[in-house]
Amino acid sequence: MITLSTASLYPYSLPRIFELAALAGFQGVELILRDQKDNAYLDSWDIDYLKGLEKKHNLIINSIHVPFGFKDQPEDFSKISELAKKLKAKFIIIHIPREDETTYRAWFVRFNFRNNPNVLVENIHYKKDYTDPIIRYNSLNIIKNMCFDVAHALRSITQSETEQLIDQLKNIKQFHVSWWDGKEDHLSIVKNASFFQKVLKNRKEDLCLELCPKAFKNFTEETVVKELRKNRKILENL
Repeated sequence: MITLSTASLYPYSLPRIFELAALAGFQGVELILRDQKDNAYLDSWDIDYLKGLEKKHNLIINSIHVPFGFKDQPEDFSKISELAKKLKAKFIIIHIPREDETTYRAWFVRFNFRNNPNVLVENIHYKKDYTDPIIRYNSLNIIKNMCFDVAHALRSITQSETEQLIDQLKNIKQFHVSWWDGKEDHLSIVKNASFFQKVLKNRKEDLCLELCPKAFKNFTEETVVKELRKNRKILENL
């Protein structure tokens, strides 16, 4: 399945994000849950409301991404799991903890991944201002089920290493697809389609386009839909 992360068009409201995703031809979305301090909090946790958006725009919520503040409140996972079940979402996406995220790290180590096969662990990037993730790129094979973020990898290791890693890993269930230009990540893949044709051609995993506002020349509806369609067509041609 080819989906669009709702984070790609934040801070648009969820109704508009669903509308634009449908206009751009996506089959579904990855819903990023919002923290309580966020204006979009109530909408992103309201099951009946979300089911209404799915029905109205003929889209599936294929996966759910935990809130950005999840690392501080991992005990909320039971609520997230229940939400995913009621929405019939295929996957729940969580990040690899960093060394200094003690609360989250402790929860992650205790968590029973064997009994939660729908939970996909996403690789995060190395960054000078942060401590390293507890699972590094040369050890990603120890994860049971992965959501592989291409831009995070490109930001952390070389392009050739990223290619080799994607080819070697057998635990990937979904890709987060976007580009890293050396300064910004989660950018459009249009200008670098050849790279994705090389590493993702004929793969069976779900593909989730995960962009950021800087991926668009401007945030007018026409420009956004046009850029999303270009990205989607590249993914479909894979």
